[in-house]
Amino acid sequence: MAKVVPRGAGDAVNSDAAGFIADVSSATIRRRATEAAACGKPLGILIAGSIWLISKRRLIDWIRDHEGEYAALCAMTRATKLTQMSATLQASAPNERATTA
Repeated sequence: MAKVVPRGAGDAVNSDAAGFIADVSSATIRRRATEAAACGKPLGILIAGSIWLISKRRLIDWIRDHEGEYAALCAMTRATKLTQMSATLQASAPNERATTA
């Protein structure tokens, strides 16, 4: 199997997020990742035989190659939106626990 080299922080996403980016179900992403890995062009890495971590860059390249430039641009927009939503959630103030005196 070919080695997947991450392209920086935040490149790897789970199959649910990859499905959002590609506008397909997470099951379809897992199937595409398995097929791509079998062809020697993996979209990500399989951990413990059940969890896929998908490279956003490789996923968008795959979409461009198989579905065209317009679909890749739409996927890039969804990937940007996902990153912005995640950043907003991470920047939210953490819940503080009430302490008892």
